[in-house]
Amino acid sequence: MAKRHFIKADGIKELLKYLPKTIRQLQMVFGIPKVCESDYSRPQKVPKAESLARYAAQLEINQFRLVFTDYSMQGIAFHGPFTIEEEQA
Repeated sequence: MAKRHFIKADGIKELLKYLPKTIRQLQMVFGIPKVCESDYSRPQKVPKAESLARYAAQLEINQFRLVFTDYSMQGIAFHGPFTIEEEQA
């Protein structure tokens, strides 16, 4: 999900080096802060599968948005006790 940029072919090519050639789907999940949810509502442009690898012609790239509240993000990011102010609705 992006405002102005796209998924770069080089990053996907690098990822594909480490995955089995039998992989036919990439599920890309983008963590989005709740306060920015409306700014990141459209999928990013993705490179054509044929340009990624010789076996990638059948590759399907799906994008998902996982929206986090501040409290949820802190729960994932910190390993110790923390306190937060009351969340706004």
